[in-house]
Amino acid sequence: MSPHRLAGAAGAILLAAWSGCSPTLRSVHEGSGDPCEVVRGSSAPEDTITVVVTDSVTVRIPLRVPLARNAPEQLMFNLQYQTLLTVDCSNQERPGLAQSWDCKGRQWTFRLRPDARFWDGTTVTAADVVQSWRFFGEPIESLVAVDDRMLVVRFAQRLRDARILSSPGFAVTKMDDRYGLSVGTGPYRTDDDVARGDFFLHPVGENDPTIHLVMVDKRDVRDLLARSVDLVITSDPGLIEYAAGQPRFAITALAWNSTYVLLAPARARALRGGRTPPGLPPSFLEAMAKDAVRAQARGAATPVWWEATGECTGEPTLRGLDRLDAGERRILFDVGDATARDLAERLVAVAAMDPRQSVEAEVVASAVPGMVGGSAKLVSAGVRLETLDSRLWGGGEVAYIVALPHSVPDACIAASELASRAPWLVAGGVALADALIPLVDTRPHAIVARGRVGLVLNGFGGVTIKAGAGSAESLP
Repeated sequence: MSPHRLAGAAGAILLAAWSGCSPTLRSVHEGSGDPCEVVRGSSAPEDTITVVVTDSVTVRIPLRVPLARNAPEQLMFNLQYQTLLTVDCSNQERPGLAQSWDCKGRQWTFRLRPDARFWDGTTVTAADVVQSWRFFGEPIESLVAVDDRMLVVRFAQRLRDARILSSPGFAVTKMDDRYGLSVGTGPYRTDDDVARGDFFLHPVGENDPTIHLVMVDKRDVRDLLARSVDLVITSDPGLIEYAAGQPRFAITALAWNSTYVLLAPARARALRGGRTPPGLPPSFLEAMAKDAVRAQARGAATPVWWEATGECTGEPTLRGLDRLDAGERRILFDVGDATARDLAERLVAVAAMDPRQSVEAEVVASAVPGMVGGSAKLVSAGVRLETLDSRLWGGGEVAYIVALPHSVPDACIAASELASRAPWLVAGGVALADALIPLVDTRPHAIVARGRVGLVLNGFGGVTIKAGAGSAESLP
């Protein structure tokens, strides 16, 4: 599979057996304003926009495509890559590279925009889409380029809508023969290596500003705010409070975009054995959000997308549960994720308490058999993302803290992707909603220099920059 595809796309995919879709041709209604524009920018063009990102940014090497897991990566992805269609903040489909689409049963027909271009100026054709998606298995059964602008996609089962094609894994790209990079169709490109630190996104068009992305690393963001910074996307409440006192900046809350969950092999094993351990009560989750997490957070809210997977058909090939390691007992998390670290450390602290004397320890002991007590001490351990994924697949740790998207275009496909990462999670017919333990929801804030940059939300909590839009104020 191409490394810039969704992890579970070529494996067995769970699809809902929807009744079908409207057969009429659909395209966007062009209104006078953008209801998803949360911050208006300046009407005067800027030469360079400086954006500070406080979360870790990971790209797929050597393609240098952002993983689109958090707000900075989503921002980078939205600026550089495009899909056939998009989903706006009201969850409505909107044109992307395709200007219109319709369906008959399992067959969808897309007509591409005549002005769709790659970074190198070449026209995006239906054959390019076929080539870009050539490694896909399910949910796509077949792809046919009827002509340069018309693409026919046949899905393995009926879809209610085509929103899954707005996922980053369905971005249309081609390979640059000279550098071996993934060439996109977005308004920006980069030749820089994100692993190096600060880098630049260069506009494809003539009138857009250059975007300078500053990786915080060990630098003090407050010092950076005193300089010519135009945008900071952050979940740090202290930084948000500091910027709110600076008249140069406007602050706006973005969408709730991540739900942190606890995955525990012992819980999945208990479910397979016919027991149904309870979840963590809302009061415990709210306390975690308030006291344990430094980012703005709330106790995980319901409903969540994995509760809608009961009608998904098919079941991926899953192997049995591994035995827990007899050595060190660990809760693993992504070392670059500060919120995951906070949650893991709080759970370790609770697990060290006596459940006979602590209500917190009692509810954790009930939700995750074996986490509280035991002869070996429970510890939290941050590891690199690739190591986390490897260990998650094996299921050899006591538990894992994983950030999942708060909203997804297709719950069945998202469930299949998660099952491919942790094949022990739903083995033996275990329901995903029973296996997952939701902890907290988080959302970032945008700190925006007044009069410099505009921001637009999409349907999955992401944000993109819109230059030259109006008055530079947060909108209600």
